[in-house]
Amino acid sequence: MKSKKPEHSRFDGIKHSLFTEGAQTLVKLKEVTHIQAILEDFWLKRTFAATIDYFILFFVTGIIWSTAHFAEFLITMGLLSLLYFTVTESVLGYTIGKKVFALKVVNLTGTKPSLKDAFTRNISKFNAIFLILDTIIGRFTSSTHEKFFDRLAHTTVDDMSAISKIALK
Repeated sequence: MKSKKPEHSRFDGIKHSLFTEGAQTLVKLKEVTHIQAILEDFWLKRTFAATIDYFILFFVTGIIWSTAHFAEFLITMGLLSLLYFTVTESVLGYTIGKKVFALKVVNLTGTKPSLKDAFTRNISKFNAIFLILDTIIGRFTSSTHEKFFDRLAHTTVDDMSAISKIALK
């Protein structure tokens, strides 16, 4: 006597397929959410890195111009900022603040920017108002994490800690 296969076995395959596809979709959704969280955290890291750099520059400018008028102080601070960010990013690929937060400036080929590119991306750092506008315009006109002058210089800031976390997964 032959035994009949139960009818539900045909549906078990379909259930298994739906479950597997559903699990894969959830994993992909989790990865997208994780990447979005990293990008949001990225702007916070950039802000803290810039804060460290500007504390250093403020201190150095204060030593140089301890008795200067406010206008002289601001001009000196702007020039030192432009020099500091341009030189450190073209030579090292990062500033002290960026190093603390594992951020690195790279060009489109993934290498350190040239002196010209580093100067172009940092020109807005001469004046705080220009820097704020550069960041706002870049943040809201780009889906990436680039300031406006980053796009002009063909550079970007990479989060090395996020890259290593994604590579480990």
